Amino acid sequence: MVPDIAHLLEQFRLPLQLEEARSFLHLTHSVTNYLDLYQEYFPKEYERSMALIESGKAQLFPLRGEGYSPHEVRFLTLVDEHLFPLPLWWVVDDASDETRAYTTIPVEPIGIDIGYGDEIEDLRLGLQLLYYLVGEVPADIFDEIIETPDNAIFELPIEQGRVDGPLLKTRCEHAEEPLSFFYLAIDYMAHDTGTVWLDATHDMPCEDADWSRETINALVEQYAKAQDILDKTDRFLDWLEADVLNNFPEVRNIWNAAIRDTQAKERGR
Repeated sequence: MVPDIAHLLEQFRLPLQLEEARSFLHLTHSVTNYLDLYQEYFPKEYERSMALIESGKAQLFPLRGEGYSPHEVRFLTLVDEHLFPLPLWWVVDDASDETRAYTTIPVEPIGIDIGYGDEIEDLRLGLQLLYYLVGEVPADIFDEIIETPDNAIFELPIEQGRVDGPLLKTRCEHAEEPLSFFYLAIDYMAHDTGTVWLDATHDMPCEDADWSRETINALVEQYAKAQDILDKTDRFLDWLEADVLNNFPEVRNIWNAAIRDTQAKERGR
């Protein structure tokens, strides 16, 4: 490890410019932080990686012109494989200079991002129907998609107004699965799931997830929750799409009831 540090110091030998000094201190702090996290979350892999470094077969610090050392790449890859996804194509593959790609955890959202990669007309039918239900799209977008007798389901009246999330959830909980997961699909569309993985977007990115134990543990927990929400949302959408003519009216009934519940609650205030 000593030759590795000596090589690093050679890159930043005096006299240092102020910016170079800051870069050196940032690099040292970042690598040290990765060491602590690597050892805590992946102790066996950490020991094997450190053995390579101590034997001189790998370096601890990135060389000039590289964003990360092989040791750090192994740590980031393990995070991606076992904790939560990382955009390794950017974090590692494109980190081709001494400016490290990220000082915070790069959270790459896995939810809907309308206008940036996603368009409503390209989404699955079940989501398109929900966007119609909440008033985001007109019925005529389904003219060539759904054949209904006299457009029956699109003549059903839909209440107008705000929906209180907890009241919608309560209505859904009285239904059988997977209809009971309807409220999760609405939360998913509204970026209101309580998970950064589904709620963050290109316009509202997560930029403050630091490489700390607390943040990593929170992201692990939220990623598991996001996967559960996606699974239940997919089950609901599969059910809706399997028989749109009969199942969409059931969804509409719950939605209308939730709007009326919300209006009654607001009048009670």
